[in-house]
Amino acid sequence: MLMKWFVHFAVAVFTGLIAQETRLGILVALAQLLPIADIGLKYLFGYKPLHTIWGFVVMVLLYEANLPFVYIYLSISHALHLVLDVNDGIELFAPWSKKQIKYPVRNGERIVLAVSAVGIVILAFLLAFFQ
Repeated sequence: MLMKWFVHFAVAVFTGLIAQETRLGILVALAQLLPIADIGLKYLFGYKPLHTIWGFVVMVLLYEANLPFVYIYLSISHALHLVLDVNDGIELFAPWSKKQIKYPVRNGERIVLAVSAVGIVILAFLLAFFQ
């Protein structure tokens, strides 16, 4: 469980650094945490609506309508969150299908964390020396 928090944070920081904006990094971090709140919605709906393709589409539309200047970064953040959670399995097409989609890769979170950490170091270096 703790590993997921680190991975989600690393993805948020990585996305924020790509945008070269601290406030955007914080906003993306919050967007990464939004689907975690989806666990509570599971008790209401019987599935996690933000962990489905339909929930993703609705969130992208909300991001675009309310935050048009950063909706692309928030959408990428949300999509990466879904990709990270595929390691445990998600019902991507719920409520129409209960079939869970999973990675065929072991330790997918560690791979994403390692790639994100390397990317953060490279971006931080580039931003520090080439601005």
